[in-house]
Amino acid sequence: MRSVAIMIGVALLALGGAANAKPAGVAKRIIPPPKPPVVAQGSTKATCEITEIRAAALNPGKGVDGKLSKFAKQLSSSQFGAYNTFTLGSQQTWTGNKNKPLAAKQFTNGDTMTINFKDVSTSQGKKPRLKLDLSVLDSSGTQVLQTTLWMSAEHIEMPYVTNVTGGAMIVALDCQ
Repeated sequence: MRSVAIMIGVALLALGGAANAKPAGVAKRIIPPPKPPVVAQGSTKATCEITEIRAAALNPGKGVDGKLSKFAKQLSSSQFGAYNTFTLGSQQTWTGNKNKPLAAKQFTNGDTMTINFKDVSTSQGKKPRLKLDLSVLDSSGTQVLQTTLWMSAEHIEMPYVTNVTGGAMIVALDCQ
């Protein structure tokens, strides 16, 4: 009886091993861990075009000013659906050194934006992305925005929108 139990145990072990065995010809697949971003060497400056856009709901609406054509797709999104007229308020180009904050822009409503270029990274096969810290103080000196953006050169960000008399002020960033 004991020999029958041993034979059953050996048979079960053999079946368990067979269930876990890989079919002949199948190689073990090793998945490498993802590669971390690589900091691009020599990238110590970033350049941003900062555009102040005025948005209003007018009857009749005038659409997007021709000077803002590169922003037309974003301005026609549902995020800005309450407005039907977009005009250029002002534009400024900012070039910043890495880790050197710059009070880049005082807007027509008195708000001030500070931009700090922190880093640039690239992932294998992808375009470089800039890391920017943004801070906005309203005209009374109260901080109304503190954020970090990772943005690629092809992407325009609109990180700040505030109400102003007659509509809204939208700030657009286009950075390289």
